[in-house]
Amino acid sequence: MTENEDTGDDQIQFCTLLELLRSRDNMSVAFKKTRFSMTLDMTAAFFVVSVNTNEELVGVVEENISMFEISACMCQSSFVCDDSSVVVEQGSSVGICLTPSSTDVRIPRFELSMAANGYTYSPITMDGTTQTVDSTTIVTTSVTGVTKITVRLVTGLFQGLSDVVVISGNGVLEFDSSKRLADEGEASKTFQVYISTYSEGCKKTSVYQKLISTLGNIMP
Repeated sequence: MTENEDTGDDQIQFCTLLELLRSRDNMSVAFKKTRFSMTLDMTAAFFVVSVNTNEELVGVVEENISMFEISACMCQSSFVCDDSSVVVEQGSSVGICLTPSSTDVRIPRFELSMAANGYTYSPITMDGTTQTVDSTTIVTTSVTGVTKITVRLVTGLFQGLSDVVVISGNGVLEFDSSKRLADEGEASKTFQVYISTYSEGCKKTSVYQKLISTLGNIMP
C-alpha cells in the first residue's frame, strides 16, 4: 500500500499473470500481465474504491517458422566463417557452419552432400525424423546455436578437372523450446556453399579462387 502525494489517498497496487499452458508438457505458450491500482477515498462518509487496470501483452513470439532461413559458410578453425578465397587441400577435412537467421530458432537435423566432377558424396542423410551421420564426419553445436560439420574431402571429389566442390543440403528449423511461443511447427530450408580445392603436390590456384580475387579487385 502507498499514499498518493497529491490527494493523500491510500493506494494498493498489484499485478496478475494469466498463462496459457500446453497440455502435454505444461510449457507456457502465451501469457498476459494486468496491473491493478486501487484507490481508497477515506474522506467520504464511507470509503470509495476505484480500480484502474493497465494491461500489457508481454513478449510472445508470433513469427511463422517459415520466415527464417539457414546460412552456410566454410569455417575451418572455429564457428566463425572463413574468407571465401580459402583453398582446401585434397585428403583433408573441411568445416561447414550452419547458422539460423534468428536466435529464437534452432536446426535439430539436416542432410548434407558434396558434389564435384560428376561425383556426389552424402556424409549426412535424413529419413523422416532420423538423421544419419557417417563415421568420418563430426557434428558440433556452439552455445550460440551455430552447427559445425567437419567432413572429409573424399577421393571421388577430385577425379576430374573441376577444383570447386559444391556443398548443399536441407535443414529443418524449429522454434527453441525455451522460448514462449505463440506458434509451433517446423520448416525445411535449403543451403549451399562453394569451396575451392587443390591437389597435394600441384599447389595450383583454383579457378574459383581466381574469380574471388578478381571480383575483390574490381569492386569499389
